[in-house]
Amino acid sequence: MTYQVNRDHILVQQTLGALSKVDRRAVDTVLRLAERNIPTAHILSVGYGSESLLDTVEDADTIQQAARSLFDQLLASGCTPKQARETLLAVEPFDGHPAFIDSLEEGPTL
Repeated sequence: MTYQVNRDHILVQQTLGALSKVDRRAVDTVLRLAERNIPTAHILSVGYGSESLLDTVEDADTIQQAARSLFDQLLASGCTPKQARETLLAVEPFDGHPAFIDSLEEGPTL
């Protein structure tokens, strides 16, 4: 069993789309290296102990910065603000922050 990064995830797609061909190859190499080195067999053999360990603690500021950046990229790619918000609300970790996503409007990032 191996771990695989979801390259169809909107964050991965937008990040790779913003890179040059050379940089995309470099990032893809890093992703493949990470995929091969995540100890999935060990993680599965040890187990989680409790469901609470499955929850990740994420910094709200980091999530908001990523959401704002992706929102701006989606607008630049031709999405309307409504479409960009709907896209963000459909993927983790943004789906857990609907109030912030709904507050995003077209305009300069602070």
